[in-house]
Amino acid sequence: MNKIIIMSLLVILFSGCASTTKLSKKDSEYIAKIYVNDEVKIPDTAYYSGPEQGFGAVFGAIGALATNAVETKDELIVSYMKENNIDIGEISKQAVKSALLSAPSFAGKTVVSNASEADTFFSVEVVTYGIGQTSGFSSVYRPLLGIKAKLKDSSNRVIWEEYEFISPMNDSVDAIEFKAYFKDPENMRSRYKKAAELVASFMVRDLEP
Repeated sequence: MNKIIIMSLLVILFSGCASTTKLSKKDSEYIAKIYVNDEVKIPDTAYYSGPEQGFGAVFGAIGALATNAVETKDELIVSYMKENNIDIGEISKQAVKSALLSAPSFAGKTVVSNASEADTFFSVEVVTYGIGQTSGFSSVYRPLLGIKAKLKDSSNRVIWEEYEFISPMNDSVDAIEFKAYFKDPENMRSRYKKAAELVASFMVRDLEP
C-alpha cells in the first residue's frame, strides 16, 4: 500500500476519534478555580511508521519479515523515553494547560492545588504518540501526537472537551532521521514539546463562547 495512502488513513482514523463539547458562555463565567489532575493517561505502546510497513505490503510474506522491525522500533521509542525522562503525559498536560489559561475567556481564572477548593477540574489524556516517516520515500521523521482534554464542573459534568492531533506530515515540526532521535534526548523532547504546543493551539482556537 502506498505510504501516502497509509498516512491519509491514519489522519482519518485519528480525526475520527474526536469528541467535542464547546464551552458555553454560562459555563465560562462559572469557572473561577481550576484543579489540574496530575495523572495523565497514556498508551502502553508508541506509534511508529516507517519503510518496513511498505515492504510488507509490497512483498507479502518476505516483506513481513521486515515489518518485525516495526515492533522493535515501537519498543525502542518507549524505552528511550523512559530512560531519558521524556514524559509525554507531562509535556502534553503543560502545553494544553498553558494554552487554556492563556485564552482570553480564562482571564482571571486561577489554578488551585487543593481539589476541595476547585469548582472546575481539568484533565488530559494522550490518545496516541510516536514517530513516523514524513512521506512514502522520505528518510526523515516527525512526531505524531493526539491529545484529549476535558473540563468538568463540581457535579462531574463535562463543560468542555476537545481532541486534536498532529501527524508526521505536519511540517511545523522539524524533521530529522529516525536514528537522530536517539543521539540526544533533546532531539526527541523538543519535537514532542513543539508538537504538543501545536496540538494545544488547535484545541483552544475556537474556545471563545
